[in-house]
Amino acid sequence: SDDVYIINEKSHTVYYVRGIEYTDGNLYHSKKLDGNINEDTIPPTTPEIKVVEGDEIIENNYETNVTLEFVPGTDKGSGINKTTYSINGSEEKDINDLENGKYEIKDKGKYNITLRTYDNSNNISEITKNIFIGIEYLESTGTQYIDTTVIPTINTSMQVELAVTDNNTINWSGAVLRGNQGWFNIGCYGNNLLGAYFAVTTRLGVEIPFDNNFHEYYISNGYQRIDNTTNNNYISSFKNNMISIYLLGGHKNYSGSVTMKQKIKYAIIKENNLLTHYFIPIIDENGVACLYDKVEGKFYYNQGTGEFKTNLDE
Repeated sequence: SDDVYIINEKSHTVYYVRGIEYTDGNLYHSKKLDGNINEDTIPPTTPEIKVVEGDEIIENNYETNVTLEFVPGTDKGSGINKTTYSINGSEEKDINDLENGKYEIKDKGKYNITLRTYDNSNNISEITKNIFIGIEYLESTGTQYIDTTVIPTINTSMQVELAVTDNNTINWSGAVLRGNQGWFNIGCYGNNLLGAYFAVTTRLGVEIPFDNNFHEYYISNGYQRIDNTTNNNYISSFKNNMISIYLLGGHKNYSGSVTMKQKIKYAIIKENNLLTHYFIPIIDENGVACLYDKVEGKFYYNQGTGEFKTNLDE
């Protein structure tokens, strides 16, 4: 008899051999058994890439190992042939070779994952997902900077972890570390600083280390710390028309900007000891490296030229 249902045990595809007669008199089959009927042209539904394990920082950005689950698309007519996966353009592999469709990524890096489901009529549906694991820092190559838009006050404090890789001596007025002129401040206007100015001759503060290594910098009204070395002797006065805090760059002559070669792991800004901004390096959904403020839930992008790098570009 042809009046039976056939079920594919692996794909769970159901075939009704007799087919179904529609009101127009045509007979339709789940698998086209009638040679006079055109082959199925409807692709399978889109497969899924699920993250089942991973320390998520923000969507698509993870601290360490990530475990993915690959879910094939479902059949629309001719039956599923196979579902494959590829990583960073590698050769396609069948997900049936994986245990329970699970794939673990252990190493830090940038991963472009493509999942494709093929049916028996050679129709294809696919999905692509980008995963970024182990972003440690954002790096300015000398032409990029971030404007936090934060106008500091006498009650502003800032903590950052930076590696200063260039001791450029351009004179500037700004809101972040600078080269061997010794600026370490979070805002200035004229000669009035909240921060530490220590040129080579005066050394009013703790000298910035230019060793390409990361150091923790903290500054607030009347207090400065670089790693475990502190200094309490610097100017802490303000005037109106303050300029905003730049990260990886500074202000030049109160207009324009000065960029520098630095790496940043994070930046925390507080007002009256209340957390207002917590910047971390991430890569957005379009693959652009930038800073993300965990307090605002907002991306901050390069205001200079070129593109930031991360440790994943090494």
